[in-house]
Amino acid sequence: MRCGICHAPLRASGISRKSGRMSPTYHPCPRLTDPVAHPARARAIADAEAKSAMYLGNANEHTEAGRPEAAQRDLDRSQRWLDKANELRGWGEGRR
Repeated sequence: MRCGICHAPLRASGISRKSGRMSPTYHPCPRLTDPVAHPARARAIADAEAKSAMYLGNANEHTEAGRPEAAQRDLDRSQRWLDKANELRGWGEGRR
């Protein structure tokens, strides 16, 4: 039996007796988690990181200019984009 995504051979011990399929926790397909194997995901991660860095820089400028409300707004945006990048990587808890 082989993975339906990357066609890697599956070990018999990981196959569910009930459904006959692999559990996703047993065989995380590298094509779904590895940015090199999935270029669209790598671009999305890079885009999210760039937006996070942009908003962080804007927040620093607002702080230096004495605009705390605008700084906090951009810090929140930066954190949102960093969370998105981590979610795309498969790090963290993700959405609930």
